[in-house]
Formats: sequence, structure tokens, C-alpha cells
Amino acid sequence: MIQFTGIDTKQNIYFTQKKPSKVQPQPNFEHREYHPIQDKAISLGEGTELFIGGLLKQGKEMITSIIKHPLKSAGIMLGTSAAFMALPLVGIPSAVGGGILAIGFAGYAIGKALYHTAQFAKTNQKGSYDIARIHLQQMGEDTFDIALSAPFAPKAASNIKNFIKYGKIGVNSELIANIKSANKFTEKIRILAKTDAELSRNFNFQNAVDKEIRNLKDLNDAQKAQIKKELLEFNIEAEKIPELVLRKYGEAKGITTMPDLEYIPMASNTQGIAVANDCKIYLNNNKPYKGKPTFSEYTTIKQELINGEYKITYKHKPTGDIIVETCAADIVDKYNTLCQLYKELSPESVKILTILHEREHIHQFAQVFATQGYDWIPGEVTPRAKDLFNKMAAEMKTSEPLSAEALEKIASYTKGAENGTPLSYIKTPREIAARQFEVEACTHPTFLPLDGVFKTMKYSKGLSIGENILINDVRIESSNS
Repeated sequence: MIQFTGIDTKQNIYFTQKKPSKVQPQPNFEHREYHPIQDKAISLGEGTELFIGGLLKQGKEMITSIIKHPLKSAGIMLGTSAAFMALPLVGIPSAVGGGILAIGFAGYAIGKALYHTAQFAKTNQKGSYDIARIHLQQMGEDTFDIALSAPFAPKAASNIKNFIKYGKIGVNSELIANIKSANKFTEKIRILAKTDAELSRNFNFQNAVDKEIRNLKDLNDAQKAQIKKELLEFNIEAEKIPELVLRKYGEAKGITTMPDLEYIPMASNTQGIAVANDCKIYLNNNKPYKGKPTFSEYTTIKQELINGEYKITYKHKPTGDIIVETCAADIVDKYNTLCQLYKELSPESVKILTILHEREHIHQFAQVFATQGYDWIPGEVTPRAKDLFNKMAAEMKTSEPLSAEALEKIASYTKGAENGTPLSYIKTPREIAARQFEVEACTHPTFLPLDGVFKTMKYSKGLSIGENILINDVRIESSNS
């Protein structure tokens, strides 16, 4: 029996046509679209084109499917959105749901790719090159699907692992109440998205803390447990950390009264300031600032180290005046060391040190007001500030009178910079004391592990609930195309 084998190139359908028997009429092949197998080996260039062509084909078919079937695509999107938005309501972050789908789709795509790769190897080895060409193109299509999921799989596995270890499934009654109380739909979505992000952050933070505790050496279990307890106190929303730092400062000093706190635009080289007039700490909100950077009006002309002192010559750019400043080398060197440390710390740790520095200034002001009154400060001190400072002073009081040395030190805090040069500023007694408090804070057993946690958290941020919905819609569409 003679057989004819060919490929319908439009439909990619393989067929075999048996030669008809003598009693049947002969078919008219010249009116039929028929291409015999070329049986030609696949070159490297052609193979690359086929593979890339398959990859592009899958992407094109996915987009075409969305355009041609908008109702179906809308249904998929609505279903995916509803599923992901429901997860935080039961205590599951969308990152976990997205992670499960990412791993599932990645496994499915990799499975197909392995099958088609094996088929390609088999047909190519047998010399069935046209069939091998089809498999090679399918390998390209599979690669497109793998690219949508596989890169997310390691992060997805980490999210799932953290949830299994630290999470708990249960109705989030607080989230439900907050959503119900919100009037606008956009506000409801914002609350849902914020809660979703907070769930992921919470689990990732706990995992980062455990990682830091494992890295601690030369500490017994009790010491590690205490450090872990203190680290977990910072497992709160980022905007609540400044208040926590102020509270912990007060606990260390025995002062429960806290200064006011406000975020405002500042120069990029200014992290925060403490203002005695209103007993308030101002922090940089990193929004556009219209003023000039601090110290920008001064140019350093010359710097010398003479007999343990730095001698720096500045030029005041607006007036052209030349100003010569001197300062003990030890003070300048310690200042530079702290500046270098800032470069190595996480932004969160720098903010904590900034808050501690400015809170120490508020403490200095309270000490001065308690011993010298309010006349030394330029401008008016608000009633609110006086009330806060009086409460702080009352908490600072002891039965023993202050020594002459202590009173002299407090009095030195009234001395500000003689001019606007950087050196004149950093050598003031209250700046030296505040920086020293920062240095002491850095030596606390909790500080560096906390910095490590913040650095780990920097790389723990995953997709938002909206991004999870979008990427998984694409995965579903691609797998159906």
C-alpha cells in the first residue's frame, strides 16, 4: 500500500492519504493544496527564528484573545479581582495568593516546555524536521509563559513560607468595619490595599527578625530573647516608628511627656530640626523644597590641621567675606565618623538617629528652661511649649540639687553658632552632646540588628494587590491562548 504524507501549512495538521483501490476513481491532486515534507535539517539561524517566532506568537495571541473576547477577558479580570480582594478579609495577603498562582503557572509552563523539548529532540533525531519545527515553535510559546511566572517563583515561595510560619487565617473584622465606614469606593479600595501591604510587611518583618537573631553570636538564649522582643516592637507601620522612638527615649530618661512632631519640606541635606519656641521636632518629608541647602552660602577655601586643631577658611559667597574657624580635631573627626556611619545605615535607621538627636535637643531646652527660664531664647515661646517643658522639668526633678558642673554644662546649651559656617555649627556644645547621644544609641545591642532588619525589608517588598491582579490576569489569558 503506497502512502502520501504531507502538512497543511495553514492548519499545521498532519495527514496520511492512502492510494485508492482500483475500483475507486483517482483523486485530482492538482486541485489540492499539498506540500510534501522537505526533510531538510534545521539550521541554527532558522531554529532561532522559529523559537523567537513562537515566543512572539504567544504574546500576540494573548493580546488578540483579549481584543476578540472582551467579555471573557472582563470576566477573568473581575473574577481575579474579587478573589484577590477577598484574601485580606480573611488575613491572607494577596502576595500569598499571587505566589500560589505564580508557582502553579510556572510549573504548568515548565512542564509543557519539557514535554515539547523532549518531542523536539525525538523528532529532530528521527529526521522528521518539519514536525520538529512545530515543536521548536511550541518551545518558544512555552518560554513566554515561563517568563510570566518563573521569575516570581522564588519570591512567591518565600511569601508562602512566611505566611505558613507567621500568618493566621481568620476574619479581619477591623478591616471589614473600616471598609464599611468608608463612604467613597476609592477610599474602600485604599483601605483594602493598605491592609494588604501591611499583612505582607508584618510577616516579612518577623522573618527578618528571626534571621538577625540567628546571626547573633556570643549571646545566650535569654539575651537573644530580649533583643528579639525589642526588635518586634518595631513591627509597626512606618509612620508610627517616630512616635515609638520618642516613647522609648522617654522610657530611658524617665520622662513620659513627648514633644510635638511634624513633617515639613526641608533642604536635602537636613534631616530634622528641634525648635525650642514651640517644643516641636520637625522632620524632612522629602517633598519639594524652595529654599537653599544648609551651608550653601559658604565655600571652603582652605583646610589645615595644626597642633590637634582644624583651621578652616571659608568664603561667604553673598558678601565675599573671609571667615576663619578653628575646632579641636577630635570633635571634627567624631563628626566625620558619624557622617560616614549614616552612609552605611538604612534610611529607617538614619531617621531613628535623627529623631533621637532632635529629642536630645528638646531635653537640653527643657533643662535650660528649668534652670534659667525662657529669656535666653529669641522670639516668643508658645503656651503649648511652656506647658510641655514644665511637665518635662517636673519629671526631671530629683531630690538632690544639681552640681555646679552640671549647671555649667546646661548653661552651655544656650550658646548657638557664632556664624553660619559648618564648623561654627558642629562645635556648639548642644550639637556635640546630641551627636554623642547618637553614638551611644548606635552601641545599644538592638540598634545594629534593627538596621539589619530594615535592610532585609528593603528587598522584601512584593507586588501590590493591584499588580497581583494584573499579572495573574495576564497569566490566565496566556495559558488560555
